[in-house]
Amino acid sequence: MRVRWALSKLNPTRFIHSLGTSWDGFSRVSVSEYNINDEECDPTKRRIKNLKLKSKLLVLLSLVFIGTSLFLSKFCIFTLDNINQYIQSNYNMNLYLSFNKRFQGFKEFNNAFQVPNQLELYINQNSVNNQFNYNYSSVALISYINEVYKTQEKPKEYLLNQTIDFHWGDWVDTSRANPFIKMYPDLLKRFENSKDDIYNYYRLMCQFVLEDKLPNYEDYQLFKNHAYLFEQVQGIEICGAIDKYYYSPVPERIMLETDYHYHVVGVNQNRLDEPLGIEGLTKRYYNTESAHSQNVRNINPNDGNQIAQELKKNYMAKGYESSNFKLQRFLNQDASAFKEPNVLDEIIELEKNKFQLTQEERKRLNFLQYSNDHLKEKQPFYFTSVQVEIDNKDAILHHYNYPWMKKILCPEERIKIIHHMIRSWFKFAEQAQVVTWFNYGNLYGWYFNGQNLPWDNDVDVQISVQDQDKLGQYYNNTLVIENPELGDHLFFYQTNPWYLQPHQGQHIDSRYIDVRSGIYIDISCLWLDQSIEHYDKEDQENEEKAKDEGKDIPEKVLRQIHCKNNRRFPLDDIFPLRRTLFEGAQGYMPYKPKKVLWDTYGNGCTDKKYNKDHNWQKDIGMWIQNQICENEMIPPTDQRFDDNGDLTLKGACNDTEILETFKSTFGQYQAHLKEFDVVVGKGEDGSEFSEEELPIYRFYDSSEFL
Repeated sequence: MRVRWALSKLNPTRFIHSLGTSWDGFSRVSVSEYNINDEECDPTKRRIKNLKLKSKLLVLLSLVFIGTSLFLSKFCIFTLDNINQYIQSNYNMNLYLSFNKRFQGFKEFNNAFQVPNQLELYINQNSVNNQFNYNYSSVALISYINEVYKTQEKPKEYLLNQTIDFHWGDWVDTSRANPFIKMYPDLLKRFENSKDDIYNYYRLMCQFVLEDKLPNYEDYQLFKNHAYLFEQVQGIEICGAIDKYYYSPVPERIMLETDYHYHVVGVNQNRLDEPLGIEGLTKRYYNTESAHSQNVRNINPNDGNQIAQELKKNYMAKGYESSNFKLQRFLNQDASAFKEPNVLDEIIELEKNKFQLTQEERKRLNFLQYSNDHLKEKQPFYFTSVQVEIDNKDAILHHYNYPWMKKILCPEERIKIIHHMIRSWFKFAEQAQVVTWFNYGNLYGWYFNGQNLPWDNDVDVQISVQDQDKLGQYYNNTLVIENPELGDHLFFYQTNPWYLQPHQGQHIDSRYIDVRSGIYIDISCLWLDQSIEHYDKEDQENEEKAKDEGKDIPEKVLRQIHCKNNRRFPLDDIFPLRRTLFEGAQGYMPYKPKKVLWDTYGNGCTDKKYNKDHNWQKDIGMWIQNQICENEMIPPTDQRFDDNGDLTLKGACNDTEILETFKSTFGQYQAHLKEFDVVVGKGEDGSEFSEEELPIYRFYDSSEFL
């Protein structure tokens, strides 16, 4: 602020002019006061000395000014070319905004929520040097599960019924909320211990960030450049951290994903007031009531896989059977799974025995009543994404789920997270015994190279409404720890309260969210266009008509399913689902992938070689940005590879990122080509190419992108 204030007061022209006039009194020397023969007092020589001194000082001041200008230009504050324009515009902006009440609110947001530049003591003291390390939480829970299997006779029941305490601050970095956390006691006094009023205050302060509220004024561009654009993403992170610390729902359960079993741990639904921190997590790690400093030092946050291997031995030692999460070659589903649920009938049935309902039945009744009572009301989209005016064209922020977004990811970061998330989702669905498949942009990506498109920001999967209801009843608000053998991601499954009924604007029925980035899988449930009874009646009428006319019995009426966005798919195009490899992991896709794509994106869409500022280069199996190389800039195939068949740097358009991606994905691409030839080229069974999953070949390390 001091620098900005100083700049707003600085006028270089006036400043240099003042330097010149301030020396006038010293330069006007009276000759009569000195002996003209005295060399020291010779007025001419004195004037020359004064001029030399002034010149040196002016040069020095100019160098200081230029150096300061260049230094500040490094921070995009101003340059020598625009200094006068910047100072004047900055002065006008400050003058205007000082009278703008909404901007005063934005300044209050910064004063209240902004994290100071200096390194503070983190609220969650989870690791050495007070740096947040989320792996402590995962490792502590894996160790806790292992201890239970070693000591308890019925470990599965114990883990489910002996609920653990929970705070999001132990699992995700909430350090950006520290100023708000520290001022919370003062807020309680200010709002007379009303936590609801504090919540409303938080929502008011974050309104500028979450709802993109901008004041109406003439100098819009000036405000956007100086106050809005610079702080928007930072504000999202701050508000998200506060939401996670105080207001995000506590998981109903935590599931540890392994290749043999999903370990389920019950969670206390009363949120902790503050994180457990390293001491509390150490107690969980050893499953004890106390922890010593030596116990803390013995915990290694990178030991998750090692402990998980020991857990597997203890699990088998209890005599439990290993589950198989391998997908089937083909998977069919009856049309009844897409039948629209009768919510009113279920409510009436539950209310008949409302005094004898179990806890789960009571929870189900409350959910159905809430959903039904608010059905006619216009509701905001349930899953919050930040809508920013400057982002309307590309909708980048729209593809992050609030409050889990932490920063804007580059495409390389995003696809690495998606690589893990897709694999985890299909395993999660398999253990829940529900049927799901990928579609839309992900199916388009599969068609070319079996990978996610570099410009696609999320994953789209579909599911029947009956299976969605199953997930909603038994898995809503589930936190999933990724298989430690594969990575250390955390995924949160959440359902939309209106998934059972058509509701305007609620077209996404649930999400599988990476809680450390906000990247997600959109899950849409599908319904039959008509009731089963209607289809059966129409089939019967057509059959009777054919008999009366002496004709062959016609085929049954085409059953169609649709989502809440009214996208329609013939059941015969989707089922039976095909098992395939997508991003190296087993997943299901529609039976007729090319037809589904053409029906969705138009005939010939799979023949396009240019899309979203990318061009398809078949010989290396990659979509490449046009600005990197296209047309004649693309090296000929016979000049891209060395004698060993390896892509050269020149063959990779002199781009090291392309070269590294090629090395990690080309083996998967070659396997995809074989499957593609059988499935799309011949229309036959290509499941032999997806018998085994490929090893993880994309690893996300946030430190690589700092």
